[in-house]
Order: sequence, then structure tokens, then C-alpha cells
Amino acid sequence: MLVLIGVGGGVEQLLATSAFQHAPAALVSPISYTAIIWASIFGYFIWGDIPQIHTYLGAIFIIISTLFILKFQQRKIKT
Repeated sequence: MLVLIGVGGGVEQLLATSAFQHAPAALVSPISYTAIIWASIFGYFIWGDIPQIHTYLGAIFIIISTLFILKFQQRKIKT
């Protein structure tokens, strides 16, 4: 299990580095903040950990801000 976690983390780091090379940082950074959402999902299914309300509020804030930035970037690209 630890080896799989290490390999997964290494692959994730390579993909994140590639994303920062090929896209603007303002577009890629908010997407990397979704790690809290993934951590909550894996924490629930692997350890049975139920996130507190603050986790849900933070996740909602992250999703909304990411969508806002993506929409802003699309509008900026069109002009």
C-alpha cells in the first residue's frame, strides 16, 4: 500500500509539473487546491473518516473559486 501511494504521488507530481509548463499558472493553481476534496473522499473510503462542516465549506469555496477563475480565463482568452 505504501509503495502504491508513493508511486501515485510521484506520478501526480510529474503531471502537475507538466501542467504548469503547458498552461498558465493562474489556470492550474486552483485546480491543485482540489486536493482537499480528494483527501476527504479517500479518508472516508479508506479510514471511515467523516469530514467536519468546515471541510465541506472549504471545498465549496474551492470549487466556486476554481470555476470563477476558469470562466475569467476563458473570457480573457477570447478577447
